[in-house]
This record gives sequence, C-alpha cells and structure tokens, in this order.
Amino acid sequence: MIPVSLPDSWSGHRPPPWLAFSGPVVAAGALLGMWVTAGQTEEVVRRRTDSALALQAAAYFSVVTPWSAAGYDAPRLISAVNALGDGSFWPGGVQLALGNVALATDTIGLAPLPQALLDQLTRPGIAVHTTHAKRSVSVVPFVGRDSASVAGWVGTWDTLSREVPGLRADLLALLALLGIGGAGLAFLREKATRFRLLALGVSTGLVLLLGADLGWSVRLTARSSTDLQLLTARRLIEVAATGTGVRRARLPEIAAGFTVEPVGAPPPGQLDVERVEDADGLRAVIIAATPRTRDGLRLSMAPVEAGLLGCWVGLTSWVLLAALGLGASAWASRPRAAE
Repeated sequence: MIPVSLPDSWSGHRPPPWLAFSGPVVAAGALLGMWVTAGQTEEVVRRRTDSALALQAAAYFSVVTPWSAAGYDAPRLISAVNALGDGSFWPGGVQLALGNVALATDTIGLAPLPQALLDQLTRPGIAVHTTHAKRSVSVVPFVGRDSASVAGWVGTWDTLSREVPGLRADLLALLALLGIGGAGLAFLREKATRFRLLALGVSTGLVLLLGADLGWSVRLTARSSTDLQLLTARRLIEVAATGTGVRRARLPEIAAGFTVEPVGAPPPGQLDVERVEDADGLRAVIIAATPRTRDGLRLSMAPVEAGLLGCWVGLTSWVLLAALGLGASAWASRPRAAE
C-alpha cells in the first residue's frame, strides 16, 4: 500500500473541549464588564448634572425672591418654584422646601426628607444623592440671604436622559454574544484554520464595535450634560435679570460652579454652546444677555465629556480582555498533529 499523508487536523488529536469555550466565557464576562463600566459612568454624569442644576435652581430662588428680617417671602418662593417647574426650558423635576415643608406639588413624595439626610445639608454648595420612588434625586441646601444659614433644601431629578442602554447597543450586544458563541463552536469543531480565524475575527470585531458604541453613547450623555448646564444657567440668568428688584451684582450667583466674566455686548444670535480653546484648555462657553443693562455674562466650564478618560480606558481594557481570551482559546484548542 502507498502511505497517504493526512492533514494534521485529521491525523492529530483534539484538546479537551473546555479549552474551546474558556475564551468565549471570558469574552462574555468582558461584555458584562463593558456594560457595567458604561452604565456606572453615565450614572455619575447624570447625578452630577442633577446636582449642578439643583445648585443653579437654589441660587435662582434666592436671587429672585425678596428677603426681609422675617426670612424669605414664602408666596414669592411658591410662585417661583412652580413657574420654574412648569417652564419649557427646565428639564426633569424640581422641588423647593422651606425648612422641611415642600412648596411645590410633591409629585414623587420627596418631602419631608429624613432627618439623617437633612443633617448632611450643613453648608452651601454641598450635594447629597438619595434614591426615592425609584428615582435618583440630588438635594442641595437652600441658603438664607446671609449665604451661611440653611433655610431649606432644593431637590432635582431626571434632568438628563439616558443613552445607555440604547437600541443600537442592545443589537450589537446580541450580535456579539452570538458571535462569541459561534466562535466557541468553531474552535471546538472546525478543522480548517481559515474558518477558525474567521470566527475569531468576527467575534472580536463585534466586541470592539460594542465597546466603541457604549463609549460613544456615554460621550453623548456627557456632552448633553455640558450643554444642559450652560443653557439652563443662561436662561435662569436672563429670566432673573428681568425681575423686579433683582440686583445685577447677584446674577453670577446663579451660574454656580462656572467661570463668569462680564462682557460689554453679547454677540447677537448665539443660541448654542461653543467649545473653544483658551489658556485653561478646552472650555464650553455661552453668553447670557442682561437686557436691562444691554450687556451680558460669559459663562464657561470644562466640558464634562473631557473627563471620560477613565471610561475609555475601562472599555478598552474589557475589549482587550475579550480579544485575548478568544485568541488564547483559538490557539489552545487547535488540532494537534499525532505524535
């Protein structure tokens, strides 16, 4: 008989089946890690946005409401908080309380706050997060006219919509899971190297696409946060500037956390937030007009989306882990030549 030389994949032996699926299991865990990283980062952005708008609202109520020796004018505060909550430019929900008594319709039953939460509102500028009625709520002190005593509190919630999870990410996650499962079967059963490499490339590519999509969605949330904070502050300042008895010198207080600079004449027609480079690096900028004095205030802040390095590093790490797991499984489960 003439000896016939068979390919290694035919004449060899197969490694244990668990080698073919260990990498896909690691990759599936990496997918979960990507979702957690993106979701947690977005939640931090949303909470910080709630806090920023709560501080703006608290300053706005203080600026537009007359103060006397007896304290704030409660009817004016009631009018202000209801007008703000019903305003077309105000996102989400808002509640103002004097002491611990809510002044607006308590749609989520937020008031009265627990004493343990009130005890944390000890100084201006602090923000406390709590979960109430399945909502994440940011609560800040409402200070007296002396800017030191605490007269009540302001709570905000649902000011920024979610981007994670999105329909596109859901679809990519499903495709990635199918690709990972298909790769595991290919590593276990397929003899031809080209098909094994194809399964590895497709599954890794889908994981990469999902990571990029999740990162982009978080970036959109962060960019929306930047725009929302500046646009809301501008609108609050412009509304307050037209109020009776409001001192112009107090208007910058509304832009809590921003860099505020007076400008001689605001540029006409600036409706959107601009991103510019200056001595402090990249800044998001908008101009709030003060019609009575025919000038304005330049509001600027570091863009929220510029602080997402940790999220991108985390997502990249998970993608690399999935790729390494799949690659190692493809290599370890390859058919060996018979000895």
